[in-house]
Amino acid sequence: MNDLAERQEAQAPAVAGETGAVLAMIERVATNPEADMDKLERLLDMQERVMNRNAMQAFSADMAAMQAELPTVAETAEGHNKAKYAPLEKINETIRPVLQKYGFAVTFRTEQQQGAVAITAVLSHRQGHTQESTLVLPNDTSGNKNTVQAIGSTVSYGKRYALCALLNISTGDDSDGKPPQAAGLNKEQAKRLRDALKVAGLDDTYICNATHITKLEDLDPLRLDAAINHLKAKAQGGDK
Repeated sequence: MNDLAERQEAQAPAVAGETGAVLAMIERVATNPEADMDKLERLLDMQERVMNRNAMQAFSADMAAMQAELPTVAETAEGHNKAKYAPLEKINETIRPVLQKYGFAVTFRTEQQQGAVAITAVLSHRQGHTQESTLVLPNDTSGNKNTVQAIGSTVSYGKRYALCALLNISTGDDSDGKPPQAAGLNKEQAKRLRDALKVAGLDDTYICNATHITKLEDLDPLRLDAAINHLKAKAQGGDK
């Protein structure tokens, strides 16, 4: 039995026992003709909280294990100014086996805005918990693209960056001729991250040490959502 199967087998009894106890309480109340409906609703709310917490803990445990196995993706395509980058199909091909091994799947949502597109990468776990990373990018009108081409280019570019930010995937210097992101966090972004650190009972050094930066403001903005999601999980006891 491999490490993943052993870990899941070890977690299963505790999760099943807790969920089973709540379900047994709900069944007893529901079958009692004199049952207090307010109490039943409270028990249903409790069941939902237990299930959500268990799903988040399973997500965090599998995410941590998966991170150790996610490979660096080779830069096989050539963009503007002959800059090398990792295309979306190459990223998907490289990471899909590891995602499937740990019960994850990635989907995307897009929302067209005025002259821009919001691209959201959604990482879903088999037990129901999800995390997201969203980028809002201006339409890529370079190279005399028409409107449809500009949107398509922006969506493809955004999917790559949102996915890499969500999973902390390294592809090297992916600068394929597009305008670079602003260096580091702005004041509002840094405040959001510090607020998340405070809730988790941590300080700036936690992020600085984990991402090898000198100060919090040096963090790549593309990694902000993933960092905040991670801190939220720690604050709720789901990511040790």
